[in-house]
Amino acid sequence: LTKLKAAVREKSVVISTPTSVKSVMIKFLEHVYDINNEIMSVEGKETLTKEAGTLARILNVFKSGSLIMDEVDMLLHPLKSELNFPIGGKFDLDFTPLRYEIAQYVMDAILFAQNLPSSQTYDDDRERKAILENLRMEVNKGINEKAFQRVPHLTLLDQNFYKAKIKPLMTKWIALFLQEKGLNGE
Repeated sequence: LTKLKAAVREKSVVISTPTSVKSVMIKFLEHVYDINNEIMSVEGKETLTKEAGTLARILNVFKSGSLIMDEVDMLLHPLKSELNFPIGGKFDLDFTPLRYEIAQYVMDAILFAQNLPSSQTYDDDRERKAILENLRMEVNKGINEKAFQRVPHLTLLDQNFYKAKIKPLMTKWIALFLQEKGLNGE
């Protein structure tokens, strides 16, 4: 804060990254959240209140200055300049670890269809192996019919082909996973 105040007094330039400015803002919000919601000692709250005050003064200095941005399209794009800074207690997301396992299971099918190594082999399961072989055959047909693009990676080009040929196979593939996990709708 002292250096920022000196920069204001001397009408100097302050150079920063967008991530640093966002971090100051998010740290301020985290402190405000913790002061209001966390159970902590009086000394802990006093320390956080003091830090939050300092961060608020830093943000006010930023607010009162002028800003020059390079590559503004990248800096202000909400999906390209996102900074995640979780606050509050940590807890597992819903359906953990199932949500990760099913993603890997789906990727296994996609990788198999492209003759790429996957996390598991399903050679000992005839039903799964048959679905995977049919999926590989349909993906190859899709590539030949220009419904898929192979380079630089497998990319769907025709949603109707997906709905007619791939989706039914992927539905069967995922249903087997859900049944194995005891999630069969009963």
